[in-house]
Amino acid sequence: MAVSRNIANLIDTSGNMHVTGNVGIGTHDPTSKLEIYTDSQQNIDVNITNARGNTVDRARLSLTAGNQTWRFENDQNLDVFKLRDGTLGRDVFNIYNGATNNSLNINSTGVGVGTSSPSHKLTINGETKTNGYNIHLGDTTSIIGDTGTSGWSSNPGVLMTNGGEFRFHGSPGNVDVWADGFFVLGISKTVSELNSTYSAAQSGSIAYVSDDGGNLYFKNASSWKSFTAPMGSASNPATSAEAIIAAGDSIGDGAYYIQTSSGVVQTYCMMSWGGYMLAMKINNSYDNNFRYDGGNWTTTSPINESSMSSSGSADAVSRLYYDFDITDRMRVSLNTFNNYLDETSGGNIVGKTLKECMTYTFNTLSTDRSRADFLNWMAGAGTAASNWDNQPNCNTRGFNVSVSSGNNRWGISMNNEGDCSSNDSSVGLGSHTNSYYGGRTTNAGGSSWSPDQAFHYNAWVWVK
Repeated sequence: MAVSRNIANLIDTSGNMHVTGNVGIGTHDPTSKLEIYTDSQQNIDVNITNARGNTVDRARLSLTAGNQTWRFENDQNLDVFKLRDGTLGRDVFNIYNGATNNSLNINSTGVGVGTSSPSHKLTINGETKTNGYNIHLGDTTSIIGDTGTSGWSSNPGVLMTNGGEFRFHGSPGNVDVWADGFFVLGISKTVSELNSTYSAAQSGSIAYVSDDGGNLYFKNASSWKSFTAPMGSASNPATSAEAIIAAGDSIGDGAYYIQTSSGVVQTYCMMSWGGYMLAMKINNSYDNNFRYDGGNWTTTSPINESSMSSSGSADAVSRLYYDFDITDRMRVSLNTFNNYLDETSGGNIVGKTLKECMTYTFNTLSTDRSRADFLNWMAGAGTAASNWDNQPNCNTRGFNVSVSSGNNRWGISMNNEGDCSSNDSSVGLGSHTNSYYGGRTTNAGGSSWSPDQAFHYNAWVWVK
């Protein structure tokens, strides 16, 4: 039977106390070195108080086993409660004065930060930040972090925030990172998907596309564009100016690179007209190169092709002249770009090169243009149509016109008599009458009769 005794008679309360057995508080039969027991109070408290009042004071409870010491410590100096590795001198867990309610909670589901009811292994209520560390997603190699990216393209993993604003997932060989309507990055995307499912994506969105050579695409104000060199550039020449427009890579009228079967040419293109390409230039200084029998009409190689990239005048022939099949029409500008005549020959020039048209069988490739069209064209260049009032007859028109002692590579041949046996005047390209008589021969422009006058102009010949 336990005997109740006055503790004051057993120990010196002003000194140390040594007990070889167990100590029980509230119990006569302690089973451990110190046991505290109550069955009559709501709370049971153990208070360790350092009341000295010095700012560097601490209240500490140390637990030592073997060579390892852990210490619970209330540090008045730092205003923090800490769990400290007393052996290595490291503070491994700290709770500072002023910590918010529910700063950290652990239940059977998981750990909650800022919440008392975690719904997952880790539930965070509030903003989070990682710096210098990796997040492993379901395995040891699928990682997001700023110190390692190994395994991104070969291992599956998932990371998703509430609402799907950011998602990372994948399977071997496939990575997809995206946010609906704003950012797309994944090799599973196709150009068709971008132009349909993601057509409303915000400007600045990015996509890695699998069916265009693995090119990276970005979304500008109106459409998806490849990060590769724009079509029509030196590293990505186009098949036509129209193709550049269709790709959304036009930057207006100017020089673009066009690919032909014989090579690449940089040529001036009129994008504001819908995609006309400059194939030939004829200078207003008359010479034999562009007269009807001049070698420039039958060339099989470029002539002064470097000048084709500018809109200035020159004598030049691009490979587009003999190495581009016309898909729509020819356009010929005289004196100024906007003084032009269009030519389709009723669709007969489609599928032919410009050279084929200019050297076609005599008088068999017709023209859409009337006598009035040619004379108004001259008037637009600065020569009055009335200069040909005394030449109302014959009016043979088309490509590679041939009449008695006269020819046109393209244009009209006229006479004052009622036949075509003695024509005296012409308008067009590579034109002459009277066997190259000086006043009746022009490279681009026209010549009249009585008085004999030759009107020489700069010309630009376009194809589309």
